[in-house]
Amino acid sequence: MKRNAIKIVFITFILAVLVITAMGTIDYRKTMRNFEKPIFAQVVLGADDGGSGNYVGLGYNIDIRGELDVDYGYVIHSAQFNIFGIKVRYIERN
Repeated sequence: MKRNAIKIVFITFILAVLVITAMGTIDYRKTMRNFEKPIFAQVVLGADDGGSGNYVGLGYNIDIRGELDVDYGYVIHSAQFNIFGIKVRYIERN
């Protein structure tokens, strides 16, 4: 009985880590490769321009700077991706 409980806790922990990693990876790809706003991270400190701000996810955050364009909608000019407060990548759009 005790052995089964340990297995269940271990499998639940591994599944939680996999889900959190998948969420961070999806937000990373959307923001850093496609210059789009993240899906899973929530804006904490946002500006009035429609999307600039600090987006916080589980264990990561994304600092986005951009502007609302009449023709293209929200355009990201720069973004910085941090994991546990450590800068992983910074990009700027040319």
